[in-house]
Amino acid sequence: MLSEYLPDSGGGIISYYAGVLPPLVAAGHSVDVLVAAADKLDRPETVLGGVRVRYLKSATLARAAAAGWERYRIGYPTFAAFLPLAWAAYEEAGRGAGYDLVETTDFPLLFAPWVVSADSPPVVVALHGSCGQLEWHEHPERVSLDADLLRLVERAALACAPAIYGNSETNARFWRAATRREVGLLPPAFYGEVSAPVVERRPVGTGVVVGRCQNWKGPHVLCEALKLLPGIKVRWFGREVVDGPTGLSQGEFLQRKYPGMVGTQLILEGARPRERVYEEIAGAAFLCVPSEWDVFNLTVVEAMALGAPVICSIRAGAAMLIQPGENGFLFDPAAPAQLAAAIQTVMALDEPARRRLVAQARATLTSRLDPAALTAERVAYYDGVIRGHAPWRVDDWLRRALAPRAETEPRSHGLRAYTVRELTAAAGRQLLAGVRRRLGGIL
Repeated sequence: MLSEYLPDSGGGIISYYAGVLPPLVAAGHSVDVLVAAADKLDRPETVLGGVRVRYLKSATLARAAAAGWERYRIGYPTFAAFLPLAWAAYEEAGRGAGYDLVETTDFPLLFAPWVVSADSPPVVVALHGSCGQLEWHEHPERVSLDADLLRLVERAALACAPAIYGNSETNARFWRAATRREVGLLPPAFYGEVSAPVVERRPVGTGVVVGRCQNWKGPHVLCEALKLLPGIKVRWFGREVVDGPTGLSQGEFLQRKYPGMVGTQLILEGARPRERVYEEIAGAAFLCVPSEWDVFNLTVVEAMALGAPVICSIRAGAAMLIQPGENGFLFDPAAPAQLAAAIQTVMALDEPARRRLVAQARATLTSRLDPAALTAERVAYYDGVIRGHAPWRVDDWLRRALAPRAETEPRSHGLRAYTVRELTAAAGRQLLAGVRRRLGGIL
């Protein structure tokens, strides 16, 4: 149960499972994927690498959306958007009938029906960055009851799920503390298939960042470091995300905060095909991960495979692969001067030292992310979940919160807390936002 999968590209969930699922098929297991995303409905079924890929049907989503979610429509947009999607996927998958095990992700609440239904098969929830985590790190200053309730519900639901695992030590450790339960660790496997044509290295002093350009990915951290390095340029590959508090794209926001830097030292290249991105990584002086938080960040693995020195934030899960000075470099995103110093260190490497660093990085991938060993670990983990499965007592309070049900209050009940002036102002903002979308941001 995933929000994205091949043949699409661009997300960490796709990258992770593209390296995990076909080897399971090669090992003799049958694997189906159901993609549950509102922008990918009704696509034809396909088979990729032996994995059967199906897509949620719009009719199923329409039935789930009409099943009783009025209580979330006012003030709880995350629940209103994602719970109908999760329950539609649950029904589309036949509630897991006929499967030995169901794996679902924490994003976007796809796990909810499975952990509050007593008749579910053995269920594993993979921790790739929950809605609550994403909101916390994207808008730490925002006060939102929707987000606060979301995090409380996630903690309670994941605490009672049959099994949960993370793909990085940092995220597994976070959820172990949050849920006070055992959390497995199944990192991504490296299959040695990341390659790019031989390209000329970019002009001296040009590095790359790969990933969505958004707040918690650390573009401001990078800009603070670049202020200390007037001769260095970094090209950022990935789509820009709108900054919530200001409504500006990240590029517009950064231009206002760091005038003269965007387009000169920081070049926002937008999204590019994966093959093109690999070429850019292979030709870069370094790859930087300036994230203030990141569940893993698979571009670290890709850069280590492609021969680009890696400079990684200690807040990214992939930092667990880096031995500073041996196969890459680490820095604290709270101290941009450390990033600047790491960039200077990389730029000062002579060619023999660079080759040694790159060779050690590739050796790390071979030893830490060995595909055969990790596939065997995954199968053993799944087998343990299946053998240990037993009917569990569903948390009735949690099910009442997350399951559809007939409404007992009229739709207008929640509006009584607002004045006419407040309702009129909110309607005006919605209308203006709709006009802006239709006119492509002209207003």
